[in-house]
Amino acid sequence: MLAMLYLESSEIGSLDDARRVFDEMPEGTLPLYAALLGSCSRASRWEELFSVLELMVYDGFLPNKYLIPTVLKACAALQFLRTGRMVHGYAMRKELGADAFVVNALIDMYANCGDLRSSRTVFDVMKERDVVSWTALVSAYMDRGLLHEAEEIFNSMQVNPDLISWNALISGFARHGEIQRAIFYLEALQEQGLMPRVNSWNGVISGCVQNGYFEEALDLLSKMLWFPERPNGVTIACILPACAGLNDVRIGKAIHGYAIKNELYGNIHVQGSVIDMYSKCGRCDSAEKVFSGVKDKNNAVWNEMIAAYANEGKMEAAFGLLISMQHDGLQPDEITYNTLLAAHARRGKKNEAYALVDEMSQMDFKLNIISFNILVSGFQQSGLSNEALKVVINNGARNEGNVFLQDRLGYDRPSKAVDWLINKAKNDIAKLDELPE
Repeated sequence: MLAMLYLESSEIGSLDDARRVFDEMPEGTLPLYAALLGSCSRASRWEELFSVLELMVYDGFLPNKYLIPTVLKACAALQFLRTGRMVHGYAMRKELGADAFVVNALIDMYANCGDLRSSRTVFDVMKERDVVSWTALVSAYMDRGLLHEAEEIFNSMQVNPDLISWNALISGFARHGEIQRAIFYLEALQEQGLMPRVNSWNGVISGCVQNGYFEEALDLLSKMLWFPERPNGVTIACILPACAGLNDVRIGKAIHGYAIKNELYGNIHVQGSVIDMYSKCGRCDSAEKVFSGVKDKNNAVWNEMIAAYANEGKMEAAFGLLISMQHDGLQPDEITYNTLLAAHARRGKKNEAYALVDEMSQMDFKLNIISFNILVSGFQQSGLSNEALKVVINNGARNEGNVFLQDRLGYDRPSKAVDWLINKAKNDIAKLDELPE
């Protein structure tokens, strides 16, 4: 019983302890396995969840209707479509195809794995659809950018949408830059007698900032202050980039003060956003003061201050901070290196940029799409178009008819500068060896 309670209550930081408690048990039982799987799910330790699941099956215990949704959630998180289909087949053999929790998890799993057709098929064959089912489908279409279809599904719901349903629609529109539509439904929500929660506001504010609607984001924040739901740390972290985008340090400083007054400043994400805001508003001195006051600095905070120095051209200070970061027990990540890489490329320091690329390789950081775009765009900005062209060609333009290699680029698209250079490479590939050094 004590082991069960410990496993059920374990959070991210204590999952390892929970696993040790489990391993010390004389034999596993289905409730113990279920508790440990739940702990892995809460901690988003998906690979470990599958490891526990494998051990559970080996011990002769099969997932029941309560565990299948947990396994499907892991499949969705890791985009294990093939495994998800196998779990789907298992659920059907166990005659659990009509269980609402299982079906809703299937809709979400297929959607997260990019198989919208299967997600819709599962939904269509449901005999009784609850609000969770409808919301899962709305989210699925929103995630794929099918805004009109998502809106149609929302408006055809055969149950009353709850706040989560509204938020899926509102944040989806905002995320895809349809800000006016998002605001329309935010107001419609209130007309239906529902009160927007803080995550409702955060979804729209975040969407505004991501799509460059900085003034609209600040206007929404001012409206939010009239409601009982007050801004939280996520709100502050979302809105500060709007101040940076408008280069309005006055409003940024006021929001900084609001965060301190309302005890939101202890949030590490807020502190990082404050540093970023001051830096982008040209107040590196204020960014330094904030950085110095952060007690438990994580990689994100170090990276923000390194970026502040790099953007001002203070490369010696930036690299000095990199060394201090390592002395503090933290290792630089890809964001750290890409920040420094961008500073070198924008200033035309190609030798320094390539030296950093070599260092990244030694640290097992592969040149990914972000690093690639940084080099090409930076060289373009600094007038080194030929150097940028070489980077494009050397990283895939020679292959497959001089077309960009999707395997090399992974999940994202190249920047406009890269698009232009690829087209140039197609027409000018034969002249590569004649390009000046």
